[in-house]
Amino acid sequence: MATKKSNTQTEQQVEVANVANTKENATKFKSWENKNNFERLESINSYNRMIVATNIKQARQNGNEPFYRKSMEIKDIDATMPFNPSNGKPFGGELSMVMRADAQTRGYESAEYITMKQANFLGGKLRQEQDEKGKLLFNENGTKKYPNGVKSAYMAEFEYKPKTNENGEIIQAKDKDGKPKFDNKGNIVPVMEKIALKEPKLETVTYYHISAFDGIDNAKLQKRNMNVVNEYRKELQGQQNDYRSNLSHLGLAPKTQKDLENFLDSQTKGKDYQAIQHTNIREVQNELSQSQGRSF
Repeated sequence: MATKKSNTQTEQQVEVANVANTKENATKFKSWENKNNFERLESINSYNRMIVATNIKQARQNGNEPFYRKSMEIKDIDATMPFNPSNGKPFGGELSMVMRADAQTRGYESAEYITMKQANFLGGKLRQEQDEKGKLLFNENGTKKYPNGVKSAYMAEFEYKPKTNENGEIIQAKDKDGKPKFDNKGNIVPVMEKIALKEPKLETVTYYHISAFDGIDNAKLQKRNMNVVNEYRKELQGQQNDYRSNLSHLGLAPKTQKDLENFLDSQTKGKDYQAIQHTNIREVQNELSQSQGRSF
């Protein structure tokens, strides 16, 4: 069965190459603000592709398989569906798939993801990353290193900018007592105003695993609420069209893409997931030849 091993390694090499290509492209730096919507979307797709590729590499280094290479009953799919503990809402579609991959790679027991703003509201503060010995990590430019998180794209029609007076000076916000507000670094806190964009702009929201924060009030966290998901599944049953996820934009290996699409289809529709046993035609021929040889 050496052929099967080599085929598996070939696909793994494709995904690992994706990681290398993504990192190589990252060196050709272009700031987010200077990217157009198409470039921003490609950046997000590359980021998600890297998370999936890293998941494959990490899982197999540990003698395991990525989550989508294992058959799962719907009860287990539901019990492990990524969700937001600030409101109990499960994540769906491509975002949930990326969160599953990220959670498995990092060894999280549950896929609970939350935004920094939501965590701050619950008393949490994003923790600086540390190495295995507990030493604080820093980026190459000397800034503190924090988790990257998982990104969700959306089209923004508005943006918030500091409000200015007739002289072009920034208007400082005031607290409930009428005193000028300052941040924890002593900088003024401006009054922000909502401004409509001339053209919609692709932006992202970053979700971090709940364990990346310190100080969160666990009493305020909510459990996974599947009501909305179950209602949506009922709606799908009454529709004639069969909607399936299409992950071709991620540029994954064909087998990986097909497996992930099938997994998302099971999760979306609420049915058991049967992992495909990928078999190469050469493997079948080898098995047939060996069988015929034994029969003689």
